[in-house]
Amino acid sequence: MREKVQKLIAALAVIFILPYIIVTLGAGDVKEAYALQKASENFITIRTEDGMREIAFEDYVCGVAARQLEGSCPLEAAKSQMVIARTNLKKFQEDHPGTLLSEPYLTLDEMEEKGILQEMLQAVEETGGEVLTFEDALVQLPFHAVSSGKTRSGEDAGLQEQYPWLTSVDSRKDIESEWYLCVELKEPEEVRACVEKEYPGALTQEPLQGQIEILARDGGDYVTKVRIGEKEISGEKFRNLLGLASSCFFLEENDGRIRITTKGLGHGLGLSRCGAVRMAEAGADYREILQYYFEKCVLRAE
Repeated sequence: MREKVQKLIAALAVIFILPYIIVTLGAGDVKEAYALQKASENFITIRTEDGMREIAFEDYVCGVAARQLEGSCPLEAAKSQMVIARTNLKKFQEDHPGTLLSEPYLTLDEMEEKGILQEMLQAVEETGGEVLTFEDALVQLPFHAVSSGKTRSGEDAGLQEQYPWLTSVDSRKDIESEWYLCVELKEPEEVRACVEKEYPGALTQEPLQGQIEILARDGGDYVTKVRIGEKEISGEKFRNLLGLASSCFFLEENDGRIRITTKGLGHGLGLSRCGAVRMAEAGADYREILQYYFEKCVLRAE
């Protein structure tokens, strides 16, 4: 009996002191300490390029979020991404029972090589089990790198059914990002080739001026509708055709070429990673960051 009690106390000690171990140990020691709790965790099977493998769910959350973050960032910004990754993975499991998760992720070794292992493990530990919900249901949370200075609502983006709870918020600090503004000049034939690849015959051999026209924008200046010839397509579709940084773009003729100016990086929906970093640097915690970008959602622990 005494032996069983001692084992129970030891197991509980690992669970309660692990967050403090992560803060104080070096990266190599952190991996060993982190591994101590694996026996009691929920393991899942995922699909990778090398086949199927077993992994602790929270390890997978950590690796997915770390890959999405693309490098080091303030701890509170990393925590917000952990909650987003966990919510999205759980939502996928709920919507697709029996389907293996296959979201790309970083392993613990890869995080260690990038010098972000300690902060990522701390971020996933300190948000353990937390997800965002709307009306008591899990939701799919969109995010992007840099906004146009304002994020998009589900309604603005024409995605009201998918994101009825998603509102538009100011994210003005994004304009300070090195990725905020992109200006490029494209030859008319390059633009024509991109369009014709998807929509053959949509454009005539006449000059492009007058054949391509921006018809509508939303409140964040993102293009919602473009005319190419007689056909109308979404701004996001046009962005993908030309490989633009975002659908907040502006077109103008420039000495026989087409000058394309884009603001932001990504679709502009949900959390701006740049904005989250700026908020964290200003002292906001991850709860405040998530509440700001997903104001109608509720944070809860599962």
